[in-house]
Amino acid sequence: AHASEEHDYQDRPQDCAGCHATLEEDEGFELADGTFLSARVDEDSLTHSVHGSDLECTDCHRRMRGYPHEPVRALGEREYRLEMAQTCNRCHYDHFTHLLDSMHFEQIREENLDAPTCIDCHDNHAIQPPSEPRLAISDRCATCHDEIAETYAASIHGQSLAEGFEDAP
Repeated sequence: AHASEEHDYQDRPQDCAGCHATLEEDEGFELADGTFLSARVDEDSLTHSVHGSDLECTDCHRRMRGYPHEPVRALGEREYRLEMAQTCNRCHYDHFTHLLDSMHFEQIREENLDAPTCIDCHDNHAIQPPSEPRLAISDRCATCHDEIAETYAASIHGQSLAEGFEDAP
């Protein structure tokens, strides 16, 4: 079900979160390839993210000013995620340019659709400092690098980190 088809939005709050936090998971939009994406945003996760008190929704979603929103142009979910990850570059330019030489960006340049973007590792709305908790770094890497993560977890360093020694390599 698409958000615009089932609800009368005149009764909803006028800010982004007021509307998107009240959506059901099955409310959202369809991309050109038929992929459906939910438009629901967990307001609590967003509020407690590193950007929660500093940014407005339209700082990242610049084309989404006003309602009805401009249609999403991306052909599929991966293209949409790649496009949205580019918004990180606006504020995090130093990090972004530093990562241009990374293996992940090399994979993106080679059009590997599985290559991770900023939002694949750091999330899109529930963004936390990358090292809080420090074990989260290993957990994020493990989503793609499970064999390496298992080896690390079994090592003295991984075990020390799991036991709460935050300065473990």
